[in-house]
Amino acid sequence: MGFVIDLAHNPRKQDFVEDIKGNKEELFVNLDGISYIRSAVEEHDVDCDWDPQGKYHSAATAHGVEDLMRFSKALDTLGQSYSWSDTDEIRAITGSKHYFKALHHPGTVLLQPAKYLKKRHQEPAGECNRSREYPDRSGAVRHA
Repeated sequence: MGFVIDLAHNPRKQDFVEDIKGNKEELFVNLDGISYIRSAVEEHDVDCDWDPQGKYHSAATAHGVEDLMRFSKALDTLGQSYSWSDTDEIRAITGSKHYFKALHHPGTVLLQPAKYLKKRHQEPAGECNRSREYPDRSGAVRHA
């Protein structure tokens, strides 16, 4: 399985909480990407095991819980929803006794990239080659 993220993988990055503008820009681009992929999956009936289950950020140490708390503050600032799981709940989800606290953020989508790409590769030329414009941090327009 692969995944399509809406927010950064690593909320422990030193500047994650401080870089709200950058995180909002990244979130916008990633949500647009998820929307693009979802529309292709729906329009072309792509069986790629699409599963919008979100992702868990889990902690196994007190330091990890501190990281999760900082991450939750950034999510609050970004206006993003999330939920907390305690030891018993995260154990039931993962089957592991290793973690004792977790934060679930609903934006990530799991999919099987090989199935997605195989179906998309079968589409006529041009069908999957839409160009999009995004402003970068300097305000210049980029094409993706």
